[in-house]
Amino acid sequence: MSNVPAEVSAYFSKIAKDGAQSLSPEARRLRAQGAAEARWARARAQARIDSVADQIRGQHPHLSYAQAVAGALKQDLRQPADQWRNRPSTQSTGFNGCAPDSLRLEPGMGMMHPITARRLLAAAVDDAARPQWATFDLACR
Repeated sequence: MSNVPAEVSAYFSKIAKDGAQSLSPEARRLRAQGAAEARWARARAQARIDSVADQIRGQHPHLSYAQAVAGALKQDLRQPADQWRNRPSTQSTGFNGCAPDSLRLEPGMGMMHPITARRLLAAAVDDAARPQWATFDLACR
């Protein structure tokens, strides 16, 4: 669900529609072809993930579907090292931030928007709720 007001959404939808109508027939064909290829690629990826998730659940029946999908995604995202011949750079840019050391951050301290803090408390992910975690549904872990 979007937080964009309906008028704004309608405005941008109209602009996109008007822009699509001004495309040449060849551009429209290519656009439709690209959209169809993207839909097909998503369907293939979803089928591959579902297949691996089913295999994982077959080996580990105690896992929830969400946990099996998470495992499938991890497997799906593995890539051969030779694909990345140019390893990540180890050189520093020399930029240490706008005002390094201006705010002391303790390991146990966190800064967040007050709404986010309320959401975390409501989700019972604070230390005070830790004893309750063992009673939570496996899918939530």
